[in-house]
Amino acid sequence: MMPLMQAEEWLTRGELVSIAPGQVLEVPLYWHFWRHSGELIERLTAALDRVQLR
Repeated sequence: MMPLMQAEEWLTRGELVSIAPGQVLEVPLYWHFWRHSGELIERLTAALDRVQLR
């Protein structure tokens, strides 16, 4: 399982092939971070918390 963005070059060259063409597997993602990671991570976490991806 590899994101298309990472696999595209190998797929184009034929070095990598899909074993299940047309099939998609959606996996829920979770955001983990240390509470005291600094202001930048806190701002990113707040921004991600505001985004509705559904």
